[in-house]
Amino acid sequence: MLAQRDSIVMEVYSVLEKEIAGQKHLLEQLKSTIMANKQPHAQLLVDENGYGGLPIALYCSTLLLYSQEQLIDKAKQGYHTFRKLLEHPDFHALFPLVQSKSSETKAFFQQWLALVSEKPYVSYSQWISRATPGSKQSSISVKDVQSLQSSLELTSFYGGNRVCLIWGLDQMNATASNKFLKILEEPPSNTYFLLVSQSKSALLSTILSRCQFIDLRPLNHADLQSYAAEKQLDLPQNFEFNTIRGSVQELMDAIQSTGDKASLETLFAKLLRSCVKFQTNMVFWQDVVQTIDEIASLTREQQNGIMTSGKELIRQAFFKNSHLNSLVHPSSTIIDLERLAPYVHDQNYLALVHLFEASSTYLKRNAHVKMVFTDFALKISDLLFR
Repeated sequence: MLAQRDSIVMEVYSVLEKEIAGQKHLLEQLKSTIMANKQPHAQLLVDENGYGGLPIALYCSTLLLYSQEQLIDKAKQGYHTFRKLLEHPDFHALFPLVQSKSSETKAFFQQWLALVSEKPYVSYSQWISRATPGSKQSSISVKDVQSLQSSLELTSFYGGNRVCLIWGLDQMNATASNKFLKILEEPPSNTYFLLVSQSKSALLSTILSRCQFIDLRPLNHADLQSYAAEKQLDLPQNFEFNTIRGSVQELMDAIQSTGDKASLETLFAKLLRSCVKFQTNMVFWQDVVQTIDEIASLTREQQNGIMTSGKELIRQAFFKNSHLNSLVHPSSTIIDLERLAPYVHDQNYLALVHLFEASSTYLKRNAHVKMVFTDFALKISDLLFR
């Protein structure tokens, strides 16, 4: 009988762990800590680029909320997914929202939970596009933190642990951060905070000092391939895993942008040519502005697709210019690598890659699209002529 109960619990764990790419050693470590009742009251997962911070936080939330006996009862009811298990009165979540008088985290909770259960590697911008269509700024406001504080002042519904997951701690404004700090300074009993942020530099040092933090690292190719196979993802033909920097989020973006690849590359080529013309004659800045306006009308996923496609083209151009022909696998019919290659060399290649990566990060953090691409255009115009 005991063996059967253990088998049911392990099956639930296994189903949840399949939502997370790689990170097996970390998952075992976190699970052991929780089972031994040694979980810190505040744990920060630093996830720079879709390496698993959110799904790991969802996983730990489930383990903290349910005893093994409760998990068995849920499994018998057919509940073994994040969506079903986290519809729990002692689970609280904060996440970025477009701020207005009517915006409140609780009103969006079911929509957020449905999305992150379906797509646990979702980005801030993808969530905002779903919750509030249109490119708008989002944040976690002081009103959200005050609402959380009021909820935590109440007694635990089931008398057990309470879990607060904050996804996008780096999206919390200064007033809200100071308010949240007061909660961390005097945490309610049996309450655990699982915090996910894209960086530590954007956080208050006083918040950092009260957290145990884990810096997530890029996934290796084997883990990404296993995850793609497990999820039966339809990868593009001749897909190069080294183009996505160990990120499941970028893997998903690459798959989604495949259908738009030709049109996205056309827009990137148009922007690139406008930048080159602008460098030779400033009167062509108007062409750059018009292209940026076109890009701004796209979805965030498509805008990120432009950056992903562009970075790979720059990479291929560098290999071409460096005579590393065995590494050259041209996939674009829009841009001629022979013509682009002379502009990409060892004096500017790393700076170009950094520019693409930084711009992608700004887009994923829901920065203003026109500002991101204007900054990108000015910098790439300079870099290509170094």
